[in-house]
Amino acid sequence: KTQFVLTTHDPVWLNHMKSSKLVPAKSALTFRKWHVDHGPKEWKQTDVWAEVDGLVAANEIRAASGQLRHYLEYAAAEWCARLGGRVEYRSNGKYDLGDLLPAAISALNDLYKKAKATAQSWGDNARVDEINACHAAFTAAVTKSQSEQWEINPAIHYNEWANLQRQDFEPVVAAFKRLEREFECPACGDLI
Repeated sequence: KTQFVLTTHDPVWLNHMKSSKLVPAKSALTFRKWHVDHGPKEWKQTDVWAEVDGLVAANEIRAASGQLRHYLEYAAAEWCARLGGRVEYRSNGKYDLGDLLPAAISALNDLYKKAKATAQSWGDNARVDEINACHAAFTAAVTKSQSEQWEINPAIHYNEWANLQRQDFEPVVAAFKRLEREFECPACGDLI
């Protein structure tokens, strides 16, 4: 009847603890913020999206953009870890969205291709059609997110010409919400 709480700031060690079953994956928590007065704030998709939506509604585009990019880097790292996304190793552990998101997208594209080849080898045409539909939806979401992605960096950094408003940034948020849904299992809603 003893409970142990293990903490680490190192995501590599956390993943090792989960993969070695020292810690059940579903019981591991990841904090995204910590404040002395309010305590920890856990990474939860709905909380992050609600926060981004609230910032956009308040026309706080620089803050919304920063929060969105921060979350996308976290999510893309998770997708890479789960799907085997190949990211060039850096000994300092500094990876950004430009390193992680393309690797995650590439990994899921490869898995769709392998799934389709397997279904074709089994002669399962219904499954091939299902995989094609999922892959097409994923490809469309990737294309839309890539066309909207340019607005994230100018909104974060100082640019005299970048004066984005709510109506400019709402499509960016919508595109990345859609992309995230494509990384979710349609059967259970969990991240792939």
